[in-house]
Amino acid sequence: MVKLAGVPPRGVVLGFKGIIDYYSWKGIPVARRWPRSPTQPRSLPVQEQWPDFKAITQGFKTMDVTVVGALSSMANGSQLTTKDIAVQLFYGYALEEANYTPPV
Repeated sequence: MVKLAGVPPRGVVLGFKGIIDYYSWKGIPVARRWPRSPTQPRSLPVQEQWPDFKAITQGFKTMDVTVVGALSSMANGSQLTTKDIAVQLFYGYALEEANYTPPV
């Protein structure tokens, strides 16, 4: 990861798509080599999580609009997405405040 002085122009970012990944880390613009799929099989703990994430993703398709709105409002004001909130709730993390920091 390389810290950048500023965000590069959109043309530069698009020109290096598939080669360099530009993103923001803790509010700092950074760049890294484009992520690649691993050459080794995924570990057993990673494979065991796949059904959970599949269930969450498929659940979004049938979720009631009011539930999606509630998840969206929970994510509002944080760096989390609506799906991040759903994953945390799926695993039983209690969200008590808007600036909640999930366990590492």
